[in-house]
Amino acid sequence: MDSSPDYFSLAGMLIIDFMVVRTVLLPLYFDFRKIRSQIRNGSFATGTIVGFESKLDLDQRDQFAPVVRFIANGVEYIIKSDDYKFIKAPLNSIVVVSYDIKTPSNALVNPKSLLRFKAFLMLVVLLVMASIRIGILYKMIF
Repeated sequence: MDSSPDYFSLAGMLIIDFMVVRTVLLPLYFDFRKIRSQIRNGSFATGTIVGFESKLDLDQRDQFAPVVRFIANGVEYIIKSDDYKFIKAPLNSIVVVSYDIKTPSNALVNPKSLLRFKAFLMLVVLLVMASIRIGILYKMIF
């Protein structure tokens, strides 16, 4: 039995792992760290949804991100969330805003929800990568 396909499988697995880590996992991890740092070191305020910004997804369906008004250090700020959803939240809804004390315009809407979502995505990517590795290694061994 020729063992060269096993080496190709192993090499392919390592190349795919490298590409997935560089293009998917590292950006997710850096976003996770940035959000976690802002939650730990920033201040919190309550904000009000005053509008929405929309964009089309890949299937040409509308997605909506809330535009939120909040007050920090006696100054009113209006920011747009990066959290696009298919359903609009009611106007004048109260949301949690985490902002940088030095630059309150650098703020996140519902930061704990964003943090959990980034952690979930990293977990899914790691589980898929582990499943593929187990399948390839099982094929190589047995």
